[in-house]
Amino acid sequence: MPRRDLMELTADDLASLTNRGTVKRAQKEIESKEFVVEFDEGPDERVLAKWSDGFVCEFHHGKSIHDAKCSSGVLGISRHVIRSVLAYQRFHAAKVASESESLSALDRSSVALDPLDIVRFSNPPSGRVEQSEGRAVRGKHLYKSLHPPRPLADPPRGRLTFIEYAADANLVCERRDHVKSVAGSPPQESTWDPGEFTDEQLISHFGKSQIQRARARFDAGILIELTRGRKPFAVFLDERCFVRFMVPHDLQYATADCSESQLAKFVAMTVWAFRNLPKEKHSGILSLSLTALLVPTELLDRLDATLAELVSFGIANSAQSSVHRWLRLESELRTGELTWPAQLVSELIHQIEMYQQHDALFDPDAVVLRIGELVARSRAIRSNTKEVPQLLIRGTKFDTAREIASSKYVGIGTEVKSGRKHTVVSVYLQEENTGLLATIQRAFANETTAVATSGAATEAKPFEVLAATPIYRGIRLSGLASSRVLLKTGKRTPSSELILPRSTMAVGVNPQLFRWETLKPPLLADSFAELVERIESMPPSYLRPRQLTDAVHVVPVHSIEAVDFDSIRQTLSARVTDTLGWAATMFLPYESRNDLGFRAFAEALGKLSAVPKFVAGRFRMVNGQLLFLPMQIVLEDETQRYGLNPYVSPSVTSSLQPETSVVVDKAAAGQIARELLEQVSDRDSSPISNFLAELNEYLAESILMGVRNNSDALFRRGFELAEHATRIGFVRIAMLLQSVTDEFQSIQNSRDRPTDLAARMLCELAMICRIASR
Repeated sequence: MPRRDLMELTADDLASLTNRGTVKRAQKEIESKEFVVEFDEGPDERVLAKWSDGFVCEFHHGKSIHDAKCSSGVLGISRHVIRSVLAYQRFHAAKVASESESLSALDRSSVALDPLDIVRFSNPPSGRVEQSEGRAVRGKHLYKSLHPPRPLADPPRGRLTFIEYAADANLVCERRDHVKSVAGSPPQESTWDPGEFTDEQLISHFGKSQIQRARARFDAGILIELTRGRKPFAVFLDERCFVRFMVPHDLQYATADCSESQLAKFVAMTVWAFRNLPKEKHSGILSLSLTALLVPTELLDRLDATLAELVSFGIANSAQSSVHRWLRLESELRTGELTWPAQLVSELIHQIEMYQQHDALFDPDAVVLRIGELVARSRAIRSNTKEVPQLLIRGTKFDTAREIASSKYVGIGTEVKSGRKHTVVSVYLQEENTGLLATIQRAFANETTAVATSGAATEAKPFEVLAATPIYRGIRLSGLASSRVLLKTGKRTPSSELILPRSTMAVGVNPQLFRWETLKPPLLADSFAELVERIESMPPSYLRPRQLTDAVHVVPVHSIEAVDFDSIRQTLSARVTDTLGWAATMFLPYESRNDLGFRAFAEALGKLSAVPKFVAGRFRMVNGQLLFLPMQIVLEDETQRYGLNPYVSPSVTSSLQPETSVVVDKAAAGQIARELLEQVSDRDSSPISNFLAELNEYLAESILMGVRNNSDALFRRGFELAEHATRIGFVRIAMLLQSVTDEFQSIQNSRDRPTDLAARMLCELAMICRIASR
């Protein structure tokens, strides 16, 4: 039996234990076939690797590769140790493939052969090609010839040789491609649960004192996301730590992106958390604490009263002193460990200040959604049920801005969100060591400029122009998504936004090779099925952490098919199948400001002959179907991998081949581009979407002007919206709107009438708008 731990370690695992450069150099040395290794496997699972260049690596029974001895004298895990592990995996993978092929050939033959002969000859004494009457033995392979087999003496046990040969003999079966495909791949195993580790095993491995400290921290409460699998992992959402188990049932290969002194604490807490995850669930988010969180009623009352006051007077009539009150409230919320409500208040303050400064980036729609989410979170905290973990709703003391030391990031993709007032361009990146996902954002006002001669207004800038905005000399937003970024310093906000340093010397950008196999979970998912389970286990967006990177994932894919353009809804769609056979629907709405990028993206999907490898996007479930908005697609041709971006890569079609590998409704690939120019029309929106948009606009104007300053126009509009809500079946919304209009009328008739009731009803309508938004 081969050493299970050595067989389980993938190249990514080895890179996390050492570094990517060491693994790549070891892989090149093996592929060069310059060196020969001889393995000596003892009965106690001791493995000795003797290389032809004189280096010897020894792996002891019950010890991890951290304790492997190398004759090179290098401290830590040397390149020769990595080389030995990779060669050991290839040797046994090729051996299994050879035995399987031999058995299959013997089954199809009328020649009788004792299965014990196969077992005896599976470990030959040398790697030379030996021929005898009736059989040919090449290294560890056994092949059937035309003559009946003749018994041979049993070879000596315990000595195995791994040598690559050129295919220069007809007797040697051409299985090299198959061997390479399975070489280095760990044996497949069903899902296992780290919760199976006992406390005695934890104490034996880490020590009693460290486990006791871990138990004290665990009892104080944790917020953690768990995923079972062949290599289970956990993400601590409070302290932002990633824990992974590389080898089944072996604590020696449990890793965490923390200091060595903290490893025992996080691994032990992960094991205990897995015990609390229901057996029937593959993944989930748990909030575990022995003590229930207290409801800060007084603080929430003050929050609700301050919101009602803002809506009563209106943003347009807010004095500078009101901003100071909001700042004090934000500080009190953070002190009370209500991190996400405090973050919402901070964003609301920013909107108020932008209005007072006449900033074009002021967005009244964003004000409505933030007030609505504050009301929703306040009510959920008051109810204090166990349906949604309170730490998700409130946030934790660890959700704070953090300074960044030297870090490396890899670009994932670009997203552009266009609103009524401004457009936001976001680039997403993953930190290579910790796996944390972050974003760099820039907001641009949707200003139109009047032409002096005609008086007409020019349209806002196209997306590709906004994405080409330089953030430093020679560094543009559009280039970050396809690059590796080195930050020497910077800041990361609680919402996962990267604040770049001002010095250009602190930022370095280099092209990436799109080797996205090295990305870390949970950003990298194995399949669409895993994402469906994860999305379904998450609470609604208005009650979970306010992460700008929420729902952004990367999935390895097999094909992109059924590319189609809906001329009515003005949306490009495609069926994307992952490597395990699960499918999801990709959709990309057309916008006139993205005309060039959209047409290039659509035409590329229709013409490409390259192989799709990965998709990156924002995923969500709609009516039981997994949909995603693409941010970048990684393609591979014969020479390289490259990224296809739906917003900022209009020139990518120049590198595509003319053959058609993705069918676009059996029509020419350029048909989509022609349809876009000929049939651009207003999108078909549902009555519900139209009503919610009108309601949001009505609330934005009401909150901007204030209840005390409502106009006759707002009164009539509220009355019309109430009738509209009744017609489409929104009974509760209709009742609230009718009550608001009645209050507006009473306030107009008597200025001494309190406005608190109307303000609170507007806040509740804002909450409904936030719940209805995605």
